[in-house]
Amino acid sequence: MPTIQVPYVLTCSRPVVSALIELGLLSRIHDHRNLQSKVGKAVDGRSINKVLDVLRDRFDEVEELPAGMEPLARCAEKSRAKLKVILELLFKGHLSNVVRLDGQVGFAAIHLDPEEIKSVLESPPVGVSEDAYFLIH
Repeated sequence: MPTIQVPYVLTCSRPVVSALIELGLLSRIHDHRNLQSKVGKAVDGRSINKVLDVLRDRFDEVEELPAGMEPLARCAEKSRAKLKVILELLFKGHLSNVVRLDGQVGFAAIHLDPEEIKSVLESPPVGVSEDAYFLIH
């Protein structure tokens, strides 16, 4: 799938797609630094489906959001954490207070607790990237 279409499929922003590629959750068709062609920059559809499957299968669906739950971008603002760090915590299972809003798909459905993110980042779990350890508040 052309990279430009991935945000529409995952219902997220381009920075989220970039972070997912950096984290290795989305795979490019050809994986090397100096990609020249649009085909080489395309994202493997199987990796997109895996991300959507994780979002759908791992997080409980709710009809109404619990108090304090925010979408991904708002959580990044409130917790003052990089999207990449939040996504890493999310996909590695370090965040437990995550829900999926009924009637939405992809990242548009995902809502998190910014206070939990702050709490986790005060003492980052073992195995997360250096970005989480050197996060400046």
